[in-house]
Amino acid sequence: MNEEIENLLKNGQEKEIINLINNGELDVNEVIDYSPLIFCSIAYRMNNLFSVLLNNEKTNLSVTDGFDDPILLTLVFLYQSDEVKKTKKYEESLKKNIIKVLACPCYDFNLKNKSDNTTALLTACKSKKTAWVVKALLEKENIEVNTISDFNNTPIQACLKNNNYEALGYLLQREDLIIRDEDKKLAEPIFNILSKIVQE
Repeated sequence: MNEEIENLLKNGQEKEIINLINNGELDVNEVIDYSPLIFCSIAYRMNNLFSVLLNNEKTNLSVTDGFDDPILLTLVFLYQSDEVKKTKKYEESLKKNIIKVLACPCYDFNLKNKSDNTTALLTACKSKKTAWVVKALLEKENIEVNTISDFNNTPIQACLKNNNYEALGYLLQREDLIIRDEDKKLAEPIFNILSKIVQE
């Protein structure tokens, strides 16, 4: 079965894979070449299959890819990355899939990369392009706004290091936000520049 699904994926036979799932002939958590099926749907750009898997109550939504990234973190990275060659159509499909995950009531938005404890929120803070994702995540109940990666990186630091002031503005609206001394030190040069501009 594994080889059969791999061939269907390679040949772009999305409908056939969906039919196998609907007929109970394919496990939604099938792993193809070390990759969970939902990540295969992302890799092979099968958006309908992605939707089917995302909305299937049997799908394990806490699975990670080969880089130990959860589903939303993977999508956010691909969408914001300049290293990944993207057509406008592919970029739009990534955005739609991000929106689908953000609307999924069963998804845990605090899932972390198993290797370095990075979250989707922290990753989204790294690019101006995903400031809208930061805003959406901060509206989620129980979102961990003060998450710290193994590299001692926080959402605030990610915003400051990447000049993502729109996302920083959303973060600063949170009453539960903890601003560490490291964050203040990183922000100091920016506030000094702003002060000079205001004085002029």
